[in-house]
Amino acid sequence: MNISLKILFCILKISILCSLVSCTGKDNNTYTEIPFSYTTAGDIVIKGNVNGEEENFILYTSFDDVLLHAPSTEHDEGYYYLVNGLYLNDKFIPVEVVIMNTVLDGIPYGYGLLGIKAFSGYWMEMSFTENKIKLYKSKPDNYIEKLPAKTELDQTPGIDFGISVSVEINQEEIFMPITTYPEFSFRFPYYCEDFLQDVNIVKVFDETLRIKRDTIELAPVGGIGLEYLKNFNILFDLTNYNSGKTTYFYYERGNDL
Repeated sequence: MNISLKILFCILKISILCSLVSCTGKDNNTYTEIPFSYTTAGDIVIKGNVNGEEENFILYTSFDDVLLHAPSTEHDEGYYYLVNGLYLNDKFIPVEVVIMNTVLDGIPYGYGLLGIKAFSGYWMEMSFTENKIKLYKSKPDNYIEKLPAKTELDQTPGIDFGISVSVEINQEEIFMPITTYPEFSFRFPYYCEDFLQDVNIVKVFDETLRIKRDTIELAPVGGIGLEYLKNFNILFDLTNYNSGKTTYFYYERGNDL
């Protein structure tokens, strides 16, 4: 084989390998991508496949499990069964899917509910710039800014709210879940009422905000909602999520909506 043929053969091998994986030149930046869209109400939608059937799932990062409503006249309303795994954009996700004969409360009819546990074992990026989830085995290099983070197991056992991050309100540190619920930017937990003022200094991500008391919405747990998150691209460390462990939550400026 002459030199020119050897070079051509090497180029072909590299091209084939790059067509099989995301070829970025660095292992830390190799990922599997899963596109998402939005419902008219603003919920994040991901297309999936369970038992060979195409399904649409609403993604809530403050929820753990994967639930699917499958109406049946053969069983009582409370009937359910389990399926081991689903496909998202042709990637097999080895998570338990609970298929229920019960309508999912708060979820549009015909949609399943996709919780954050589906992405356990990965660094999970939500790119609102590209409308894609990217799953990495190692932390991608471009994320620098970070916040202390906790899982639900670090806090209140039995309450399902995924990953919570550090927020400061009037110099008081609290932890609020990252939730992809639409229609709000922030909801503060009830106990914050003890130190709220007429005008409140809130430090969240890389911003210091002044929020009037009469515009603050209180809730049992609170959360950072989708209307605020869409200004950023965000990264969850879910590599040990099934063990109740996480390290930091990362973010970078994305869209300014």
